[in-house]
Amino acid sequence: MDETVKSTMKFGNNSNIPILGKGRVAIRLKDGSQNFISDVFYTPGLHHNLLSMGQLSEKGYNMQIHDGYCTWINKNRRFIAKVKMTPNRLFPLKVQHDKIPCLSSIIQNDDWLWHMRFGHYHFSGLNFFSKKEYVSGLPVINIPEGIRETCEFGKKHRESFPTGKSWRARKPLEIVHSDLCMVEIPTHGGSKYFITFIDDFSRKAWVYLLKQKSEACDAFKSFKAFVEKQSGCKIKALKTYRGQEYLACADFFDHHGIQHQMTTRYTPQQNGVAERKNKTIMDMVRCMLKAKQMPREFWAEAVSTTVYILNRCPTKSVCDKTPEEAWSGRKPSIRYLRVFGCTAYAHVPDQIRKKLDDKGEKCIFIGYNTKSKAYKLYNPVTKKVIISRDVTFDEEGMWDWSSKEQKEHAVNPENYEEENRHVDPTPDEPETSSRPQRQRRLPLRLEDYVVGNDNDPSDEEIINFALFADCEPVTFEEASNNQHWRKAMDEEIHAIKRNQTSELTDLPAYKRPIGVKWVYKTKYKSSGEIDRFKARLVAKGYKQKLGIDYFEVFAPVARLDTIRMLISLSAQNNWKNHQMDVKFAFLNGTLEEEVYVEQPVGYEVEGKEDKVYILKKALYGLKQAPMAWYKKIDSYFVHNGFQRCPFEHALYIKSVDSDNILIVCLYVDDLIFTSNNPKMIAEFRKAMVKCFEMTDLGLMSYFLGIEVIQQDDGIFISQKKYAADI
Repeated sequence: MDETVKSTMKFGNNSNIPILGKGRVAIRLKDGSQNFISDVFYTPGLHHNLLSMGQLSEKGYNMQIHDGYCTWINKNRRFIAKVKMTPNRLFPLKVQHDKIPCLSSIIQNDDWLWHMRFGHYHFSGLNFFSKKEYVSGLPVINIPEGIRETCEFGKKHRESFPTGKSWRARKPLEIVHSDLCMVEIPTHGGSKYFITFIDDFSRKAWVYLLKQKSEACDAFKSFKAFVEKQSGCKIKALKTYRGQEYLACADFFDHHGIQHQMTTRYTPQQNGVAERKNKTIMDMVRCMLKAKQMPREFWAEAVSTTVYILNRCPTKSVCDKTPEEAWSGRKPSIRYLRVFGCTAYAHVPDQIRKKLDDKGEKCIFIGYNTKSKAYKLYNPVTKKVIISRDVTFDEEGMWDWSSKEQKEHAVNPENYEEENRHVDPTPDEPETSSRPQRQRRLPLRLEDYVVGNDNDPSDEEIINFALFADCEPVTFEEASNNQHWRKAMDEEIHAIKRNQTSELTDLPAYKRPIGVKWVYKTKYKSSGEIDRFKARLVAKGYKQKLGIDYFEVFAPVARLDTIRMLISLSAQNNWKNHQMDVKFAFLNGTLEEEVYVEQPVGYEVEGKEDKVYILKKALYGLKQAPMAWYKKIDSYFVHNGFQRCPFEHALYIKSVDSDNILIVCLYVDDLIFTSNNPKMIAEFRKAMVKCFEMTDLGLMSYFLGIEVIQQDDGIFISQKKYAADI
């Protein structure tokens, strides 16, 4: 609109109305196309829109009035409209107006710019901590006059309730406030809830995204493990509202000595810290999404960014510090803050683009990455989330989400691995944008070879045959039809029961069981003949969580150099190498953690199918199983007079005198040993069989792919079978 056009409009009664400008109006035609009416005067005092027939005639339009109808025809003899006359002799024309989209937001000055960078944080707070210099890089912020429509839409609130004084924590994690909030629109990963935890001492907040309310207990366990490890303090009390998702953790609270403080029913004011925090978060989220007209599905990224910002903003509850400084002791810098949802141009690394590809890509800024010094960006074209530090921002720019295609396909959920994860502030580590790869060429040494094409569909049958020909069964249903595999599974179950590995029990409310599956392996001799069929009941350890289900996982094994050294030593002294195998080795390791597993398929206890097993000893597949077994065998060797090598923790030596030396080398559940006294070897065999279930393999002949031939004139090793398999 041209606001320089000023005039007046005169009516038949000599009254005048001022004209304050001239512009054009967008209209939507019946065929869906858009058109404009130009040279339209802007008269705020006029209550109805008027269309001048004189001006239409000047522009070449033909108007015919006949039998109470007015017909419009343009200069190309094309029919425009036909309108019926009303009793007051007027012809009302109904026109559908279109709003002209604005693709950039105008920022009045630096005060408003920093207001938007801080997610529409209130000006009094910005003015306060810019003067106090709680953060570096922030100029002095003045409180402007007037209001901003975006803030009124997003943050308008009721008047506050009167508050009283409450007891405050004097150390980190003495009191933790928590609240759960539901958002009607699912996130990219399917989450509809977020849960916040606020440390009462520092007022720093952490947020987790949940798909269901029942995941709140797992979120608290992850939060507890993380903050206690970072701060060195223990959570003493948790203050929440009286929700079932928190009540389900009652046993966990009692087990760890955490006092659970709850509000009385329908009294959320008693959990004011968490309630106000969630209200502040949602106020800022609404403002940030509305300011850049972003789809509401991005609320999770906005929540993460808001929590990140609030941890770097002052609060009246913490004197002269931001929550981040009160928690970590370091004054945060905010020089890198940018306006959420603004346009950003990210550098495309040389490794993932071709010579003539663009060196930059246009994206949207959706947050900060705390695992690296980088920004989190989203590319609406490729539907990918990008982590990059080489970014140029247009903080006044915004993406055009008005097209139907952009709104329907704003995000590809497959590119998100979300989401019940610790968000401080980002929900998860996103996937990097994929781009065309460089053309690969065969090296010169392979030019006389015939090489298949990975993308050629005609090779699919050959590939599948090569992968699955003569392989072990994958499912229990497939293996149960074979008597050899059925016998192997029975032996595994009998070994678990005989070893008292687990006990059937009810599942506590605060725990989730880990699934189990059968894994089948055919063991071969060095000659290539089948030795035995082996079935293992394996726990799905990938579902375990660090700090909750396990802590340490490392277990040493003998290096190949050590094994070759032992063979060399035996050859020099004309000793014999012997070999034994520990059956069900991992089942002997004692667990320190409380782990529950489901009943194995095909071996459920009749009438008790709803119960689970609590593990007393380790099970194959658990992350801590190798460590538990190593501790067990290590304690046995040390208790029976062996000395552990300080440089090779899987090598043990028992030396009575120079004529009585026994050396044992351990590789998980395989033992090779040698001695200068046959009597010590016999005693060692007898002791091992008494303590563990063992398989005596006699003289060492095949170990880790190495074939060993022991003769009077020396020891010969080779890898004939290994080379043939390759």
